[in-house]
Amino acid sequence: PPPPPSSDLSPEDARQFTATLNRLAKSLDGLDPATVKALRAASRTRTETTVDWDGGGGFTVARVGPSMYELDGDELALAPAATNGPWSQAVAGQLRFSLTPDHPVFCGVRRRQRLAVIDGVADDEVVATVAEHLGDGERCLIVAKAVLDGARERLADLSPGSRIRKAPDELFPRGTVR
Repeated sequence: PPPPPSSDLSPEDARQFTATLNRLAKSLDGLDPATVKALRAASRTRTETTVDWDGGGGFTVARVGPSMYELDGDELALAPAATNGPWSQAVAGQLRFSLTPDHPVFCGVRRRQRLAVIDGVADDEVVATVAEHLGDGERCLIVAKAVLDGARERLADLSPGSRIRKAPDELFPRGTVR
């Protein structure tokens, strides 16, 4: 196994050393390949392990937007930025749904389950509207900022196996937010 990364070597020092070593390895005949490999390993500033990598050398850029949630003392609350489209996308991502931006009712899909994110109150009317847009054999998850009494029961009657979660309280397992 290669030696552990050097803690005394800065990333810039390691880069310069590796560049110089590569030039020397090309220009000197008879240099032991095992020694060159050991020197490269010793100049690493961090340990990396890649298993079954099939990709190329590309990279991904992630844009991080404002938080959709804020802590108010011990309570988790929705942030002012958590409205309409951005909130629906954030909820779909958190719950691992694929986005369906062109659908008039559902913002996400995962196998035979649809996701409806309501920027307001889930009541009997909202539940009925969501349920009527389900296809055969589909269930739904409705995430809303508030849930009126009877809405969960109405959804269970219209679409057995479907459910409602109140955001943000019922989106995260207990103890997730500290």
